[in-house]
Amino acid sequence: MINKCLNCREEFHCCINGFTFVGINDAKKIKKFINKDYDFFLDFSKLPKQTLKLLKNDDPSLEGTLRYSLLKDDKILRIKKRDGKCIFLKDRKCEIYEVRPKICRIYPYWCIKLINGKIMVIEHDSEPTCEICNLDDITKDEEVKIKKLFNDILKEAKHYNVNINNFVKNNLIN
Repeated sequence: MINKCLNCREEFHCCINGFTFVGINDAKKIKKFINKDYDFFLDFSKLPKQTLKLLKNDDPSLEGTLRYSLLKDDKILRIKKRDGKCIFLKDRKCEIYEVRPKICRIYPYWCIKLINGKIMVIEHDSEPTCEICNLDDITKDEEVKIKKLFNDILKEAKHYNVNINNFVKNNLIN
């Protein structure tokens, strides 16, 4: 998918629209990779009211609802932005691609758990439309990886809720 991402029109680029949630484990990997303090790349400030409203009213099966459940005082751990873009996006390439957060690894897909407990891969969002997102093009290996990442995201959400306050208190200034 990375080669296709390089051709993405900027108005649809996942590193520009919205924000990039980062779990505690992903943050630790990024810190080690870039060898800089957490304050360099993490933001734990309050989200804008419009963003909070969108998260609150998101489809219950999509990412926004999960992120809304992780809010602490209208805050969530995320990658900082500069000029409206992820700080790790340089010349349309990710500088931390090898250790990018799980949400970046799964994008432009998402998953839902069906009533029978099975996981189904779906498109991440209907707006903005990602031009590389084609469910018919996913190989069986890619589908397995996406489902594993989705399960990891759900597990990390539980870890996040329990540990975020201590992590922020011990590692971040803002």
